[in-house]
Amino acid sequence: MTASPSPRTLLALEVPVMVEIGRVRVALQDVLEWKPGTMIELPKAADEELELRINGLQVAEGTAVKVGETFGVRVQRTTLPGFPGGPDEGEGGGEGRGDAGAAA
Repeated sequence: MTASPSPRTLLALEVPVMVEIGRVRVALQDVLEWKPGTMIELPKAADEELELRINGLQVAEGTAVKVGETFGVRVQRTTLPGFPGGPDEGEGGGEGRGDAGAAA
């Protein structure tokens, strides 16, 4: 019989986080015509918050930041009920949750 993992073990699991800046539908014909330099306009204003997703589920929203020579995301709020800063706790929060060690 296999023992169940402890909550501490589960919380130590690393999960891939995807940051989504926008989605757009494009005809396959147009995709086949893409070449270096092709611009794809997204239906999101440059100052709108980005969506952070795990396994397709939105877990937070944040703003793009520069961290040294790379990009980062500053979490503005979590979007999962029951988590710090989530919808059932009001706006803001989320500090410390999902912090991948990136400081802005």
